[in-house]
Amino acid sequence: MPLSGPSRTTLARAVARDLRQLSRQMAAHERLCAAAADLSAAQAGALVELEEAGPLAMNDLAERLGIARSTATRLVDQLEKHAWIRRGHDPDDRRRVVLELLPEGIRRAQRVQEEAYGSAWELVRAAGVDPALLERLRLLGRALQERRARETETAIASPAVRPRP
Repeated sequence: MPLSGPSRTTLARAVARDLRQLSRQMAAHERLCAAAADLSAAQAGALVELEEAGPLAMNDLAERLGIARSTATRLVDQLEKHAWIRRGHDPDDRRRVVLELLPEGIRRAQRVQEEAYGSAWELVRAAGVDPALLERLRLLGRALQERRARETETAIASPAVRPRP
């Protein structure tokens, strides 16, 4: 039976509140995992994305991290300065900058992943998370991503409203 009236609003508020709390807890957990590899959370996020996806264009990394291209450029500058990544050019399109991990970047990304995935398993086990719940969380994530994309398209179409990256 579909929810309506105050119960629907109450449920929506509770879900939003709980997701915000979970997001804050996950962000704190990610900072701890990053610190284990002597990285900031932003650095760890970029290195892990590159480790999991392989070489990425600068725009793709920015999109995956949910940050502006200018912010991604500053982050990549830091990573390159430490010799954790290398900028290259796509052989098919020399205008396109491609980022790839160097050995120390791989090592640090893997350290973050070991820390994050090991503790994630403990959390999943403690909370009794099952594959069906994980699939629902993936669907929720996709729905949020699609909504954000639609909002971005709308904002681009009407320049008075600018989306946040």
